Amino acid sequence: MKTIRYFFYCIILVLTWASCKDPYNPILNPENKDVLVVEGYIDGADETAINLSKVRIASQLDTARPEPVNNATVIVEDDNGGNYPLTGVGNGKYTGNYSYNPALKFRVRIRVISPQGNKEYVSDFVTYKASPEIDSISYRVTGEGAQIFVNTHDPNNKTTFYHWKWNDTWEFHSTFASEYRYDFDLAKVVERTDDIYTCWRSDFSKEILISSTGKLSKDEIREFKINSIPHGDFRLSVLYSIQVQQYALDTAGFNFLAALKKNTENMGSLFDPQPSNIRGNIHDVNDPDALVVGYIGAGASYKTRQFIKIPWDYRQECPMPYVVPNKKDSIAYYFGSQGYIPLSPEMSGLEITGWNSAINYCTDCTLLGTNIKPSFWP
Repeated sequence: MKTIRYFFYCIILVLTWASCKDPYNPILNPENKDVLVVEGYIDGADETAINLSKVRIASQLDTARPEPVNNATVIVEDDNGGNYPLTGVGNGKYTGNYSYNPALKFRVRIRVISPQGNKEYVSDFVTYKASPEIDSISYRVTGEGAQIFVNTHDPNNKTTFYHWKWNDTWEFHSTFASEYRYDFDLAKVVERTDDIYTCWRSDFSKEILISSTGKLSKDEIREFKINSIPHGDFRLSVLYSIQVQQYALDTAGFNFLAALKKNTENMGSLFDPQPSNIRGNIHDVNDPDALVVGYIGAGASYKTRQFIKIPWDYRQECPMPYVVPNKKDSIAYYFGSQGYIPLSPEMSGLEITGWNSAINYCTDCTLLGTNIKPSFWP
């Protein structure tokens, strides 16, 4: 939920530079110089992950500098006295894999060790809500591109509030295939042993994707758009995969994300209406009025992966291949400093007279992704 961090950094910036619609030179509030941002979900079906960061207001010219919080103890607690410690894995992230009793309620307790004084935070106990299954991931191709949708329903009519996150991966190819490389140590062209023609790249959702069936006769979501890919984008040039994770929210969690989404979308100008005072369900144990941002829910998420093959006419803009003379100075110049990569030899009988070559960004796919095939890839 990196969107929450992005949103709150923007909130701090807006609050620092504007008041309603009249700009002013603000006096920084010292109470907001160390604001904790908590993101995460207590998940009984997947990894429980809690991310901690702080926004430090250093000056009027440096108003929203995020800092990951690594010096913390994070524990999931249930209302029956059970404790589930999470492990810090760096960059402010704390994780653990547990099976939780769905009949209990859960919260997170956070203890932050700091030279300025230790702090303790706790979230409210929340009811464990299991997500129904995702029925399908569908797509529709138009002249503008591909739109991807999620479809789901709860036959028990108990979910009502839905939240989705996704991560996608796609295979793509270089425009030109190279069988050779330039060896700087030997100062000559040698056969290539690595693959720089086939690569993969991944991304993740950055929007807040939520929906409610509260005003519908059935607890059913049909064709809720979660992503769109412009026509001709290289994400659909070979094979595309999207993994969607679905969460069931309680009313307070949905309202928190809805307010977050609304304010994020409306913050196009410093003179827009002031953002809502979004605090969530996390509190400073010793100072109930202290500003803490975030909402921790609990339940069992559901996720599924869909592969989509719509290879359309993607064309990378590339200069035509160039023949580099097979001379030491020429190959050192083009392959050593000009960014060209040898493709294949140009022959005259048994003699190599030159090298068919292409610029690196059209030949080396690892400049845009990785040549390590994902474990889930077919």
